[in-house]
This record gives sequence, structure tokens and C-alpha cells, in this order.
Amino acid sequence: MAVTLHPYHHSHGNAAVSGCSGGRRASHSSSSALVTVWPRRRRHTPNHPTVMPMHTPCRCKATPHNHHAAPAPHPHHVQSKFAKRCGLATAAAATQTTETNRLEEFEGPSSTPTWAADHVALCDLPDVRVCVADDIPTQRAAALLRAHCFTVFPEGRSPTAMSARIRTRAEVEWTAIENKYKGTDIIFRGVPVTPINVDVPYVEGVVGDELDARYARIPPHDSTEPERVVVGTLDLNVGALPAEALRPKQANAPGTRAGYLSNVCVAPSARRKGVAKLLIESAASLAREKGLAPVYVHVVATNEPARVLYESMGFVFEAEETQEEARTRGKERRLLLRRDTP
Repeated sequence: MAVTLHPYHHSHGNAAVSGCSGGRRASHSSSSALVTVWPRRRRHTPNHPTVMPMHTPCRCKATPHNHHAAPAPHPHHVQSKFAKRCGLATAAAATQTTETNRLEEFEGPSSTPTWAADHVALCDLPDVRVCVADDIPTQRAAALLRAHCFTVFPEGRSPTAMSARIRTRAEVEWTAIENKYKGTDIIFRGVPVTPINVDVPYVEGVVGDELDARYARIPPHDSTEPERVVVGTLDLNVGALPAEALRPKQANAPGTRAGYLSNVCVAPSARRKGVAKLLIESAASLAREKGLAPVYVHVVATNEPARVLYESMGFVFEAEETQEEARTRGKERRLLLRRDTP
């Protein structure tokens, strides 16, 4: 039988029955028949793709004889941004200290400032302290408390999922507090903001147990002092709130320097103990020192306990939000209250 080689050309009408290669086909001739044998072609199938996949580097560590990258960290070893900013790095990153997570350099306030000292008796908790959240631990603790109080969860959410969601929101709150206090927030540019905290010594089973201990507690000055936990926080804003539709009537009047209270919240375990009164009176005293008058606050229209509290402290009705405005914001309708004499 004679075998004749022919140039190979693309064709889909003949079946591959042998593994001839070299870009040619072979014709086997005999006395009775001519048999054409086509070389085996690689078809576009999952097992034999025409385009080979990219090479996946091995998971071994880089060595002088191996150019492959080091293995990726296990998913369980990857930390959230909030944990990294708090300085709670894993063992592999524990030595990477930066200015933002060097908590050992924290000095912090040692006593309540004069503008709040007269109001400490309003709180029933022992050894209570009022301070401006002007450093990493106090801003971090305030952010976690706000995330804990302002986050709403659907029914049936697991504790693990709720804790993860709170940490995610706390990262956003921490960035907002930090930028507004420094004056670098784009929206609040030109609106000075002073975050104020109320903290107490942490005692297990008394207050603060519902907050994540790793983030909510403030480290002590020395070993003789206990850890403290932030149980209340708010922001004192100077001037009209930006992008706020519900404003007072004289917000744009010449020479008017009003104060706004925002992000007012108290830890669940510290409520009805005078923390809110201490926060508001302290903020009002600071507003008086800054020459801010009057002082305004927003409250949800259906939050009867909060409205009664503000009215008992000298706040009166100023304006209210319409249902249409509330639907536009996607939140509940609010009232605007005013206090003329801080």
C-alpha cells in the first residue's frame, strides 16, 4: 500500500482516526481503495481548549530558584479595615505599626473640662467623665457606639452577621468623625464639628457589655487606672448643617451663629441614667463658650421619649418635615427643636 503525503488544510468533513502530525495528511493507497487519514486536531472543548489558561503560580514561598509569588493568606486570616485601623493586627502584621494604630502613644483627657464639670451630677453613673473625642481611641469608641445605635437589622439576623455589619458601619462612622473634626470632610467643609463623649470605668455586668470590647474601650493612662467605655456621644456643629432641608427660619440671617446637635446616642445599658442630659447640657455649655445661639436638634417625630427629654431641657418646637420630604430621604419624618438660652 502506497502512502502519499498531502498539505494539510482545514476541513470538518473528515474524522480524525490517527495521530499524524506535521501539518500534513496521509493518503494510504492500495489495489482496492484509497484511505485518507487526517491528523488529529485540537478542538475547542472544555478538555482541550484552543486557548490555554493562564499559568497559576504555585503556593510555595518565593526563593532564589522559584520566581512564583508567595501564597495568598487564608480567608480566616484576613481582617477587616476596622480591625486593622484599631491596631488589632494579626501576628504576621503585628510589627507593622503606623501613626494611626499606635494606641500605646495615647494620652487622652484625664478629667472633665470646665464647661462640662458643673453638669456631671446629672448622671447617675459613678466616675463619669466628659471629653472631646480628639484622638484615635475616643473617636474609635464613639464610632462603634454610633454604629451600634443607628444600625437597624431585619428579623432573624444572626449575632455574627450583626457584629460584622456593625464593624463595617463603624469604619464609615470613624472616618466621618475624623474628617469632620479635622475639617477635611468635603460636605462639612466650613462647618466646625466638635465630637463629645461621655465615658465611665468599665465594670463587667454594669454598662458597656453589649459593645465590642476590642473597639469600645479606652486604654488607661497607667496600670493603676481601669479601662473606660464610651456610653454616650454627640456632635456639636457650628452653623447650618450642609445639605439639610429642615433648617431654622433664621439660619441664613446675617451674623447668626447657631449650634446644631447631631448623632446623639446613648448605649442601651446606660439609658435612663442621666447620660443624655449630661451630654446635651455639656454641649450647650460649650456652645455658649463658642458664642453659638440658639442651639438646634432634630428628633424623629415618633420618638416620643426623646422629644419629651428635649422639651424638659428647654427645647421648643421650631419646624417639622413633611411626609414628602421624609419619603425623599427614605427615612422617618423629623421635627426641629430650638433652645434659645444654651
